[in-house]
Amino acid sequence: MIQPYHRPDPQELAMRRLMQLVTAEQRQDPKLETKLRLYVKLGGERLARHYIESVQLPFGEPFEIVKRRPDDGEIEESEVADGVGSNDAEEEDN
Repeated sequence: MIQPYHRPDPQELAMRRLMQLVTAEQRQDPKLETKLRLYVKLGGERLARHYIESVQLPFGEPFEIVKRRPDDGEIEESEVADGVGSNDAEEEDN
């Protein structure tokens, strides 16, 4: 008996290639596979590869955003030109 030739779907071939790029721990994650299938459908293999690269990038060191507090002293001329402290000048005129 001859079995009929089964031609795999291009998206399935792309998924096989992409799964080789994923680490062993990530292959076990069903959410990752679902997202990869979605990216392959919507944007192709190139977009899915970009997603894999972004997932595998380590996040940098933790950081804090520090807001600058105005000093009690005088405002520098460069800050006035940038618009910082312009409300102070308007209040003095009124």
